[in-house]
Amino acid sequence: MRLPTGLSPWTESLSHLTPDLALALGPLVRGVDRLVSSQDRARPGPGGLDGFEGVTTHGHPELMLVSEWLLADEAPDEFLRRAAHRELLHLAPAVRTPAARGRVAVLADTGPGQAGAGRLVQLACMIVLHRRAATLGTTLAVGILGREPGDWHTGDLPELLKTWLDGRGDAEPDSGDVAAWTHDVADGDDVWILTGPRLSSKLHGRRRVVSSRESAWGEHGATHVRVTCDGDGAELALPPGPIAVRALRGAEFRREPAAAGNPEVPGALRFPIFPSSARRILARGTTSAELVSIHVPRTPGRGPVRRRLHRLEGPVLAASILGKRIVALIESDHRLRVQTIGQPLGRVASMSVPVEAAGLDMAGVHQICAEGLVPLHYQSGDVIFPLRDRRWWRLTRDRGALQTDLVAVGPATGDQFDQPHHVTHGPDGKHVSIPRISGPIEPQDDTVILGGGGYARSGDAVTWQVVHPRNPRTIITIQPRSHVLGLVFDGQEPVLVTSGPGGVLLRLVRRSGTVTLTDWSGLPAPPVVHPTLPLIAALDDTGRLKAGDLVTGQILLHTAADA
Repeated sequence: MRLPTGLSPWTESLSHLTPDLALALGPLVRGVDRLVSSQDRARPGPGGLDGFEGVTTHGHPELMLVSEWLLADEAPDEFLRRAAHRELLHLAPAVRTPAARGRVAVLADTGPGQAGAGRLVQLACMIVLHRRAATLGTTLAVGILGREPGDWHTGDLPELLKTWLDGRGDAEPDSGDVAAWTHDVADGDDVWILTGPRLSSKLHGRRRVVSSRESAWGEHGATHVRVTCDGDGAELALPPGPIAVRALRGAEFRREPAAAGNPEVPGALRFPIFPSSARRILARGTTSAELVSIHVPRTPGRGPVRRRLHRLEGPVLAASILGKRIVALIESDHRLRVQTIGQPLGRVASMSVPVEAAGLDMAGVHQICAEGLVPLHYQSGDVIFPLRDRRWWRLTRDRGALQTDLVAVGPATGDQFDQPHHVTHGPDGKHVSIPRISGPIEPQDDTVILGGGGYARSGDAVTWQVVHPRNPRTIITIQPRSHVLGLVFDGQEPVLVTSGPGGVLLRLVRRSGTVTLTDWSGLPAPPVVHPTLPLIAALDDTGRLKAGDLVTGQILLHTAADA
């Protein structure tokens, strides 16, 4: 079915709805778009003006059409009436948008107060903002108020609509939820909050708040809504009752079937890792070109585990979650290059070298992909990663692939990801680089493990000295023939996570004693320990992924049986 000309700007976004809903939602989409677009026209922003792009009912007096000034002379009463109702026409400035900007981010209030008409307005906003993101050449990210702050969802519009549809909450969010979600967004992010009068009245001074309330009713319920955004408002028609009900149930959403061998829902999870300081797990999917990301909640019982499937443009050799993006080293056309999902990262997208430049051939690439998943790191504009035999390489934009003297690399604590902690072993000996505790390692043969913002070192793999910028040095002794999986901190107390001979029994070893982790012992493969937080994750006997808190002992997530 061909959409009317008036809806042609949203053809791509509306194609994910049935034709009936696309037509019925049209007036609401157009009205919301006028409100959203008026914010740009009223505030040209850093890009500056670039001529004009039509007319609008908002603007400065000097931009008002000459015909309106003529009306002021010939029919002053009509001029005043139009002014009072904001009907006077102005030239609409065209804004020259800077090429580099952040995401379009949507925070949706899915509490009980938004049921019905409010949700329909949010659906129209999603359509409008999806097109806005595409026009700006960026991604649309969706967050659900009331859920774990920072758990942004990205992907294709059908996936985002399903996330939004399934995100209905039992409690009303408040201004604290908004503050928690927005305190660490990037400066360039275009954040929009979709809510009602109850919450919008508490968000004083915040821009891009779209608020709606029912304003007229008919036989089947609400027929019109009053939608406001930053002081501007409009009375907009809702879709008719029956199709509105079907839309709110998801029955009018199109979900095209996935091509064979190209599933839209993550299948098997393989080789999970914690690649960075984020509370996210990355794992391989069914194929070597698939990654699955999973957010680890702070407390159990935060709803169903949400797995996101990411398809890369080639087999993945190394990957990480850096800020609000996934960065992966992939093989494509016998070359190694970096692919980013989400916000661009420096100039890494232009990095590309033949696989031979990193000491590999195609057989080596396939072997790396079959053996596991390793993290990569970003340092001073370069990407660093381990390949065969745990040798670390640096991929640069100007000098290609370089082998390094790195022997261990780990993320810094917190949100900073461009200055990872590391250990080098060069001609001058072994050296650890961590702010406030950097220095040489003597004897040079000592094994060094990074974790929790500090490091542990040992010469005999039994007695370990733990060093941290904020804590006194601590000695921890583990059982002989045990293997250290990670270093974590319980407050200021260092804890080593170890596996016994054969990798069967896992233990938490402190200076004061040892605890056996029965829930994490005897698994098919050793668990992975988070590099900065006391978190652990592993696949169980059925292939299900579970993650837990090493300090509290709580299981924070356990994927469904089909994972």
